Amino acid sequence: MNSRILKILISLTLTACLMATPAFGMPSAEAESDGENTDEVLQLNEEASTEPEETETFISEPEETSQDVEVKAESWRYEEGEVLSEFSAPCETEVALPEEVAVMGSADYGETANKKWTVGSNTFSGGYLKGIDVSVWQGRSSGLRSKIDWAKVRSDVKDKGVYDFVIIRCGYGKNTTSRDDSEFSYNVSNCEKYGIPYGVYLYSYAQNKTEAKSEAAHALRLLKGHYPDFPVYYDLEDSSILRATGSSKSRITDFAKIFCSRLDNNGYRAGIYASLSWFNSYIDKSRLTAYDLWVAQWPGKTQKYGNGSAYSLWQCSSSGSVSGIYGKVDINLMVRPYSKMKAFMTYDSLPRTLAVKDADCIRYANTGGITVREGPGKGFRPTGLKVSKRDRFHVSRTANGYSEITDENGNTGWVAGSFLVSPGTPWGFEKITEGEGEDAVTKTVLRSYSGAILKNRIVKLSGYVYGSDAAGARITDRGKWVGCKYYKFDAKGRAFINKSKTTEKVTAYAKAGSGSKGTMKKGQYFFVLKKSGSWSRMANGLWVKTASTKKTVIYPIIKPNADTRYTTTMKERTRSYSGPSTSYIKKQILDKNRKVTVVGTYGNWAKLTTETWVPKSRLK
Repeated sequence: MNSRILKILISLTLTACLMATPAFGMPSAEAESDGENTDEVLQLNEEASTEPEETETFISEPEETSQDVEVKAESWRYEEGEVLSEFSAPCETEVALPEEVAVMGSADYGETANKKWTVGSNTFSGGYLKGIDVSVWQGRSSGLRSKIDWAKVRSDVKDKGVYDFVIIRCGYGKNTTSRDDSEFSYNVSNCEKYGIPYGVYLYSYAQNKTEAKSEAAHALRLLKGHYPDFPVYYDLEDSSILRATGSSKSRITDFAKIFCSRLDNNGYRAGIYASLSWFNSYIDKSRLTAYDLWVAQWPGKTQKYGNGSAYSLWQCSSSGSVSGIYGKVDINLMVRPYSKMKAFMTYDSLPRTLAVKDADCIRYANTGGITVREGPGKGFRPTGLKVSKRDRFHVSRTANGYSEITDENGNTGWVAGSFLVSPGTPWGFEKITEGEGEDAVTKTVLRSYSGAILKNRIVKLSGYVYGSDAAGARITDRGKWVGCKYYKFDAKGRAFINKSKTTEKVTAYAKAGSGSKGTMKKGQYFFVLKKSGSWSRMANGLWVKTASTKKTVIYPIIKPNADTRYTTTMKERTRSYSGPSTSYIKKQILDKNRKVTVVGTYGNWAKLTTETWVPKSRLK
């Protein structure tokens, strides 16, 4: 083999390796367009700032005609578009990941930290779920674009359990179509087609707040009609950001805050991607606690996660190998359990992996004039569908606090879940007549949204609390015990309580006149369960002097229990009560890790199937 042929082969080999090396961003430097794309999603709750708006200072460049002409990225991962040597993927045969057990069932999905990646001689451990991230730069063969074979990728997800999720690049920089990732639509539609949970990221070049807003609009435009399971991440790594801001931690954090808040206001959960050094040096994490953090720390740094609980995802290598994707891919471990991670996720559960809440059920509108939107968030356009109180809908799935509905005429859309109630929810009172002639009796009964008569109920309607008896008729002439509260009803059926309050600072006793348990300040409200001589027994079991109290009649305002039911465990040993307050009668003590089922909530309290209440903060 002559030297010229040898040089050509070496050159081709190096080129193939570079093309196989994944590029998280690899976007073009920002270029001024003839005008911002006008198809921006509505922006809500824009952040006020005392800092004067910055002007755009970067140099105009001609509009790109294709992503094939992207200028090389410059960051902690790249120098003039080339991966830095300590992070570069080796020029060797791809390392196949070992087959593992099948994907865990829904009961323990992401709750056991047994996920790990093995690449060559390195094993990265400490994960609850495993994932990859992709962009237009994945799926290339010999320098020619080759689309990802998502059918094969699905096999690794569903059949082999090799990994659990994908993060997909949607674009880079300001909101112009030339900066869209040309493979985003293909990649995201295939994830949805094959039921692969996914998130999204946008590579940032923001040099001021105006550009950060434009980048948020860019992501929102591309997300229309898509509802990612994982957050939408803001990729902060390009060196141009440091040069433009003088490496100002405050300004860079401002950009992240703008992007994330706008995504959040439009119905998407948001997060920030950066290297560990960026998070430590250029980003103020204390201002971003509402958003998810995804940290990059690659080989030569650590093989076991050890960066604390601030981060949810750990990008641990760029040398992963997955069926259906030519070359290497970035690999990630979710390093906090799913039960904690889901606070940052767009869905309340992974909808294509776990059962969707309220699937295939009937709900009713609890008011008229509800705005029905094209997607699950305020940023989606209204459909124009008109809604009246008591309208009946079929709910197919829920996302981001919204429900996808279909009315009886086949019209579809999304509404905020708070506007929908179950068929058994109280609707109001209605006069009915039973019998005929002289035997006819008219009474007012409590109806549900489905029309059923509700019996023996205490409900809140129009700001007041009402009750129904064993026949469903409105109560107007007697009282009713609910927990430790004795409600009476006036002539209109409105419930009221004889509540007491202290007229001075008083001592509370374990028994009438003995066993001091502390003092109560003047004006403190409480409920009296029993009187004995000159003493009154409060709902919490303690006694006070009746002369130091004053009776007060109030009309209670009680929220209906949230329509929810789920099983969880106790975080710590906790006392339960007969009602949603420590002023109610003490019940049994529930041990740490005890399994309980919640059937409703009231404020910060959760009602259990045992008819007792515990603080929601004590539940896992």
